[in-house]
Amino acid sequence: IPNADLGRSNKITVEFAGSEEKPAFVGNFNVLAGGRELYDALEENGRVATQGIYFDSGSDRIRPESTPTLVEIADMLKEHPDLDLLIEGHTDAAPFSGGERGYSNWELSSDRANASRRELLAGGLADERVLRVQGLASSSPYDRDDALSPANRRISIIVMNREAEDRFFKAETESEAEPGTSEAPTKPEVV
Repeated sequence: IPNADLGRSNKITVEFAGSEEKPAFVGNFNVLAGGRELYDALEENGRVATQGIYFDSGSDRIRPESTPTLVEIADMLKEHPDLDLLIEGHTDAAPFSGGERGYSNWELSSDRANASRRELLAGGLADERVLRVQGLASSSPYDRDDALSPANRRISIIVMNREAEDRFFKAETESEAEPGTSEAPTKPEVV
């Protein structure tokens, strides 16, 4: 049921008319929504990650059922110009079959993140709102029990308010500080 408003429930009941003679079969069934609004979670934690954007195996083409998630993110970002984002691409652990000239899951995951970035920019998001785009290949699976799960073929969009962004870059730059000094590089600026 595309774009169904199911409310805030942790249970969905689906009934099918089938019998032993004519059984009902269901395939490719996905529930792609959480129970909270993105901005509600962002206000509570300073950052929110969404993972409702999926891809076919070996492809950087965004699956059509991912559109509502991208629209929700774009709409929230338009309403809140103080928010910025990081985009991370992911793959499952299956080796990329088109691995010519060194193209691997690392490049594929980066291409997925950039495909999502381009989609958000086409929807009106300003380029400077994207702080980082990176590919993580299969290094951070969503389904840790099944490294080959299609759920691992995704992107993570991490939306942060300024306070969370400052904490993120401070922690990152402190880890990059020169040994023996307390000086850390400053947060990169968009020019």
